[in-house]
Amino acid sequence: MEVFLFKPTFPFLIRSLEEIGTLKNRNKKIDLSTVKKMSKVLVIDDQDVPFLEALRQHDYNIRKYDDLTEISNVSDYDIILCDIWGVGKKFNDKLQGAHLVFEIKKQFPDKQVIVFSGEKTDPII
Repeated sequence: MEVFLFKPTFPFLIRSLEEIGTLKNRNKKIDLSTVKKMSKVLVIDDQDVPFLEALRQHDYNIRKYDDLTEISNVSDYDIILCDIWGVGKKFNDKLQGAHLVFEIKKQFPDKQVIVFSGEKTDPII
C-alpha cells in the first residue's frame, strides 16, 4: 500500500491531483480541465483547509468532511486527502488519520489517498 505523508504546498498538491486524474483517465482522450471536473476529491480534516478554496478555483470537484463516521462515506470519491491528526475519532484508534487511511485502502484498494499534516509530524508512527 502506497501512502505519502507531507505538509502540503499548493503547487505540489495541484501537480499530484493532476497526475492522479490524468492516470485515472489515461485510456480516454480527455483534456485536463475535464479531468479535474470529473475527479471527485474528498478532504478529511478537522480544521480549516487553506488550500480548499484555491482548489475549487482551479475547477476541482472537491468536498470536505471534518471527520468520517463510516469508511463507506468515501465510496463516491476518486481521490482522498486525509489529515493524519484529529480525524478518525469515532474509530477510537490512537493512530487517528493513519487508521482511516488503512481502513480506506483495505476497503477501497483502488482509491488514491494522499495523507497530509499541517503539524510537525514524526514520519515513523
